[in-house]
Amino acid sequence: MLSVASIMFLLFGCKKNNNSESGPSSFSIVIENTQGQSLLNPTTPGHFAVGDIKRTDIVNGNEVVFNESHLDNPKGFSVVNESGKSFLLFTPVKQTQAETTTYFYWNSNTKDKFVCRFNSQSDRVTEVLLNDVKVFPDKNIAGYPGQGAFKIVR
Repeated sequence: MLSVASIMFLLFGCKKNNNSESGPSSFSIVIENTQGQSLLNPTTPGHFAVGDIKRTDIVNGNEVVFNESHLDNPKGFSVVNESGKSFLLFTPVKQTQAETTTYFYWNSNTKDKFVCRFNSQSDRVTEVLLNDVKVFPDKNIAGYPGQGAFKIVR
């Protein structure tokens, strides 16, 4: 039986077969406090409520809220709490340029910037910068869906 995370990945992030030359198309973000507790888990004090999280993308120089009502995940991400792990799963959207900028607003006071650089021949990501620091593939963590995962500590 497929897990919730596996189903989310198949519905949300799977576009083509992955291979090491083209890179991943979806990512898991693990966000924890300094005690190692997930800030996406609703039982963690001070957690980020799913309803407060907002994704925006830079489109033609303007910051635009991701809102695609026809998608299974209209806000452009999914928060998964499964098998003791909590994470956000998202797929960057390549537009006409080889680099895209996405912001995640965790609440009204906290945001992170993700710059995704794409393979010039496909819609696959080859590099991710988190707040201007390269995290993929350099700081990739294992054990999460998608082919790339990284941790944010707040």
